[in-house]
Amino acid sequence: MNASSTSLEASHFPVMLEKIIQICSPKKGETFVDCTFGGGGYSNKLLKFQKTKVIAFDRDNFILQIAGDIKKKYPKRFFFYRKKFSQINTVLSKNSADNIIFDLGLSSIQLNNFKRGFSFKSKDKLDMSMGLTDISAEEVVNNCSEKN
Repeated sequence: MNASSTSLEASHFPVMLEKIIQICSPKKGETFVDCTFGGGGYSNKLLKFQKTKVIAFDRDNFILQIAGDIKKKYPKRFFFYRKKFSQINTVLSKNSADNIIFDLGLSSIQLNNFKRGFSFKSKDKLDMSMGLTDISAEEVVNNCSEKN
């Protein structure tokens, strides 16, 4: 993995990771869907179990390098889709899954990069985009009426 993707991964730790591993028992060689890939914490851990496969989703452009690095490491067992997890049916219509993981909410990858516009500590533009959107939070706040 390159230095930039490694630092992104290291900046976010999935808090429920060990509990998910305990509950799902990936030693069985099942297929997992990681609906909120983020820094790849769940996917990376699950792929350490030799027979597991992971289908991952994320809409955030900033994590594409992490996904690419994991794909290089596990080319036949890791499948990444830059899509909203609401599009899961389009992917699972051709695949099956044994376990689906949703780790909802913001990640430290988003909050700690002030240029992303998620933090009140930043003087940068209010953006708050997780990807796959053409409108920033600044535009919504300044241009939409209460009725919109």
